[in-house]
Amino acid sequence: MKGRRKQLRKQSVKAISELPEAPKWLSPEGKKYWYSEGESLILKGVLTTDDLPLFSTLARAYGEIVELEKILQKDGRIIEIRDKPQVHPAVRMLATAMSAFRQCCVEFGLTPKSRMSVDGGTSADDGDFS
Repeated sequence: MKGRRKQLRKQSVKAISELPEAPKWLSPEGKKYWYSEGESLILKGVLTTDDLPLFSTLARAYGEIVELEKILQKDGRIIEIRDKPQVHPAVRMLATAMSAFRQCCVEFGLTPKSRMSVDGGTSADDGDFS
């Protein structure tokens, strides 16, 4: 019975063919990511209706990363708090957003290693081995 559950899931969940409108609460950068990466995931056939909440988390994390990087570029990573140099609070927030982004990327096959499991371990050009 090993692997049977994965087969059943593939049969019951269909990939979407059209990306819905981005959630209103996403930042402008998050919305840009929603549309650009969403279309890419649809073309790959890996985005389903069930995945949209997680995909919105991915887009949100991306928007936060861009926003926090802008803050840190402006303020610096070390700031004065009560006359003492301390790490900017945005540094920790950035680390959290990057971690969430990376974890979501793995789920959608957006990292080199995870791409193998989402694509089924095949590449576009199998050469002489197809």
